[in-house]
Amino acid sequence: MRLCTWGEWHNGCNKATQLGIQNTVGNWEWTNDTANEDCCVRLIGYSSCAQSGPWGVNNTPQYFRCCFTR
Repeated sequence: MRLCTWGEWHNGCNKATQLGIQNTVGNWEWTNDTANEDCCVRLIGYSSCAQSGPWGVNNTPQYFRCCFTR
């Protein structure tokens, strides 16, 4: 398992009803942001499928959705 890319998350969020995915907005979701820089993450989805948030990681345990490659 791995962090979803921003594109995977954005597409999944927009098709959430079709895919049976729940709670895609309302909380920040971690995504892999290697398209811009290696080993970086982006927070996305607090109030919409396209809203991005601040970068950074703190010492609090973080929960995230995982993607897999078929």
